Amino acid sequence: MLTERMDSESLGNRSALVVGGSGGIGAAVCRSFAATGVSLTVHGGHDRNALDRVADDCARISGNVPRTVLQEITRASDVRLILSDAIPDVLVVSMGPIAWRSLGDSEDDDWERMTSLNLAAAGVLVSAVLPAMCERRFGRIVLFGASRADTLHPSREAPAYTAAKAGVVSLARSAAREGAGRNVACNVVCPGYVETEYLSVERKKRHESRAPSGAMTDPGEIAETVLFLCTQVHSTITGSIVNASGGLV
Repeated sequence: MLTERMDSESLGNRSALVVGGSGGIGAAVCRSFAATGVSLTVHGGHDRNALDRVADDCARISGNVPRTVLQEITRASDVRLILSDAIPDVLVVSMGPIAWRSLGDSEDDDWERMTSLNLAAAGVLVSAVLPAMCERRFGRIVLFGASRADTLHPSREAPAYTAAKAGVVSLARSAAREGAGRNVACNVVCPGYVETEYLSVERKKRHESRAPSGAMTDPGEIAETVLFLCTQVHSTITGSIVNASGGLV
């Protein structure tokens, strides 16, 4: 019975926008979504080749060529340029740079950039899509937090980033409250050490040594979590912090 209900609520007749979908976890999410037949829009920041590679992968999986948007985001308001006139049914915000600087080394620009691109940009997007989602009585939003964001843990290496991601949790819960009763869910996924192309060799080795399992997580595993949250039949799971860290608690 549950399987039948999930099949009937597949994303095949829905639209989805993945912000930051040209690489890392976002690219894995796009490939996962493509398998559902959803009408997909993939955003990339500045690398047209990377964006086209993800689009080609999705086309091979689904048989449908996704819409692509190449738009560099240097400030929060830039994300409005990604949105078309049609508000998507599903929004995943996978974009979010990290400043690897201690508190003492963090500069004014680090604080402004981390807050703008990790928190404010997500906020602008949620503000833009939430009213339409509530009106049509369907919406799924997934944002990304820092690892262990459920405990508001301190960070020696990236405090500005971690602080901004803590704000993302509050944002998601505000959206969940507003979407309650309208079949709109907003959740935060908190990965641990995920192996992506953005990591330097040195950073990768450091993360591997800290991962509880001794190995980093594949982006596809995080994408499966995102897909589950977006294909749930009801909006029961909303305002949740989903720890997908592989034991990093």
